[in-house]
Amino acid sequence: MTLQELKRLAAKGESDRLEFKRTTGQRTDAAKTVCAMLNGLGGFVIFGVGDKGELVGQEIGQRTVEDVANELSRIEPPAFPEIETVTFKAGRSFIVLRVPGSGGLYNFDGRYYLRVGPTTRPMPRHQYERRLVERLHGTRRWENEPVPEWKEQADNVYVTFQPAAWFDQTKPTAQAQPESRPEFGHSSARVQPESKRGPLPDRLLQILMEGPFSKASLAGRLGQREVSGQLNKVIRRLLADGIVEQTYPEKPQSRWQRYRLSEKGRKKVRLADPVSGLSNVPAPGQNRRKNARVCT
Repeated sequence: MTLQELKRLAAKGESDRLEFKRTTGQRTDAAKTVCAMLNGLGGFVIFGVGDKGELVGQEIGQRTVEDVANELSRIEPPAFPEIETVTFKAGRSFIVLRVPGSGGLYNFDGRYYLRVGPTTRPMPRHQYERRLVERLHGTRRWENEPVPEWKEQADNVYVTFQPAAWFDQTKPTAQAQPESRPEFGHSSARVQPESKRGPLPDRLLQILMEGPFSKASLAGRLGQREVSGQLNKVIRRLLADGIVEQTYPEKPQSRWQRYRLSEKGRKKVRLADPVSGLSNVPAPGQNRRKNARVCT
C-alpha cells in the first residue's frame, strides 16, 4: 500500500471494513477487529491513524511488528493477515493489516466477533449456531445434489432427477441423538462432530493434522468443556515421545502456546493409516509394547 492509498482510506473514515488505531498499544482491540473481519467481508486495520482519520503515524521499533503478530496468534483457527509498514515521515510510519474475508468461524481467546458498521461486537448466539450448522452440515455439496437421468424418445428429451448417489447408504439405522449445543463464546465448549469416538490419542492426532491448537481448543474439538487430566497426560506422553511439539518450546507456560505434530509425528500418522490419519498411539497406562508394531 502506498502513502497516497492510505490517505484516501483515512479520508473515508471507519466502516465495517476499515478500522483505525492510533498506536499498537491498542493491538488487543485491533486483534478482535481482525477476528471480526475474518468472520465477515475482510478489510484493513491501520495503526497510526486517529479515530477521526487524522494521520499521526508512530515510531516502529525492532519488536513492534512482532508484538502485533503475537497478538494475532491468539486468533483460532490460525490466521495470517498480511502485515506491511508505510512510511509517513522521518521516524514515523503506519502499520497496515490487510484482512481477507471468509465469513468463517474465527475466535479471539475463545470469543467470536462481528463487525457492525464501524464497531466490533460479540457474535450473537443465533448467528454462531447458524454458521456452525452451515459449516458442518452443508446441504449444497455436490454429493447431496439430485442425479439427472437423460432419455431421448421421439425427438423429445426427458430428464428424471434421482436422489443423490449416496442416499441409500446414509439412511439412519437408529434414531439420531440430538446434538449437544456448545456453550457460546468460548472455544473450549465447542462440539466438533469430526472428532470421531475412539482412543483419545488417535482422536487428538487426527485433530492436530489440521494445524497447531491450544489445549483449550483441543479440548473443545474433543467435545470437552475444559482441559481434562487425561488430556494433559496424553499431551505430555506425546511430547515425551517426540510425536507432538510445542510452538514455543523455550516458553512452556506461554499464554500463546500451541501444540502441533512434529515431523516424527507426521511420519507415524502417515505410516499407521494414510487414509484416516489415525496413529493408534497408546494412551497413558496402556501397554506400549502391544502397539509397537503400529507406531514403529
